[in-house]
Amino acid sequence: MFWRILKKDLKRKRTMNIILLLFVIICSMFAAASINNIIAVTGGIDHFFDISDVTDVALSMPAESDLDDRIRELPGVSEVRTEKYIMVTSSKNFSRDGVKLDNFINPAFFISDDNMGTKYFDEDNNVITDVEKGCFYANSPFLFNLDIKEGDVFDVNIDGKTVPLRYSGRFKGGASEP
Repeated sequence: MFWRILKKDLKRKRTMNIILLLFVIICSMFAAASINNIIAVTGGIDHFFDISDVTDVALSMPAESDLDDRIRELPGVSEVRTEKYIMVTSSKNFSRDGVKLDNFINPAFFISDDNMGTKYFDEDNNVITDVEKGCFYANSPFLFNLDIKEGDVFDVNIDGKTVPLRYSGRFKGGASEP
């Protein structure tokens, strides 16, 4: 009975059925393109994590604790890397040309170039091995809504002490930004 009804319907409403068929074909193409993009991005992320030597687990702990030594002693742990950093929680601690920044909401992390646990890359995909004294690299969230170029100077105020830092470029890498 259903086949008879479907057969009559297909004979009567050809235009509507053609439009419906085209809609189904277009939807199928969009679904296939989305799946293809997901597969491509997933493979790219894995490759990036491999070349940047990102760790399996990242922990944040106070500098004066002995947790890293206790973690090293665990049976399943083969390697422990430590990055010591200074975290600045507000963009208002940064200023440029006397104007305080308000462009980002995540904290800024200052990592010494001799203390990097993962590989960080510049915009040309070269590994950043050293950073000139008084300079810094920033990631995309820090640069959001900022019109800056290499060589621009920022003032960073940490605990009442102001330090001028020159912008050296955008970085990508590690767990911060693939």
